[in-house]
Amino acid sequence: GEQPNVRSRAFFMGNEGHGLSEREISLCDKLVYIPQYGVGSTASLNVAVAAGVVLSAFAEAAAFAQCNKQGAKFDVAERPRRTQTRGFAEDDEEREMRIQA
Repeated sequence: GEQPNVRSRAFFMGNEGHGLSEREISLCDKLVYIPQYGVGSTASLNVAVAAGVVLSAFAEAAAFAQCNKQGAKFDVAERPRRTQTRGFAEDDEEREMRIQA
């Protein structure tokens, strides 16, 4: 297919039952659909699944570089160390004191 122009872009994902509103459709430059196959196929896909399919297809068409893999698994960066207790929100003054310490 046609390679997408890779510039700033927004993706609207319609809800599972009714899709996009007429107003949302009017804001779109292009509409894409995920083909569905089979007799009596489902009327819609879960929106998270549909978003994954669309964004993956876009990334592939735009020739975005894939992350490195080791065998069948993607390399994952080391998880950053936690600097504060979970569920704790510090204010700006507390944050400054911690950084200066």
